[in-house]
Amino acid sequence: MAELSSAAKEYLRVIYMLGQGAGVRSVDVAAELGVSKPSVNKAIRILVSQGLAEQERYASVFLTPKGIRMAQSFWKKEDIIRSLLEDIFEVEPEEAQRDAKRIAEVVGEGTFEKMRMYLNNFHYNN
Repeated sequence: MAELSSAAKEYLRVIYMLGQGAGVRSVDVAAELGVSKPSVNKAIRILVSQGLAEQERYASVFLTPKGIRMAQSFWKKEDIIRSLLEDIFEVEPEEAQRDAKRIAEVVGEGTFEKMRMYLNNFHYNN
């Protein structure tokens, strides 16, 4: 499977967040992201071609089990980075959330694992 673009990852995250296991209408994804419905439809076609989502014509989009696992890993990564920024560096919550999303896109797995371990150690020692 080809590496997902940042935009495709964002669509996956939003579909997961809005759906929480249920189907999501493309119009709702468009509203959440502030993009056009044709842009959402194009992104959904990419996710479907990657085996991450399913959609019947003119119906809601659902994430496949593979898509759910991938979206959960994105959310987990963002959440850990957000916690690190808020708890360790005392960044304001809104800024921490915004920055965590950006950092999660580029941080390597080895670096992320060290961040996760540091945050676990910080919470354990406090």
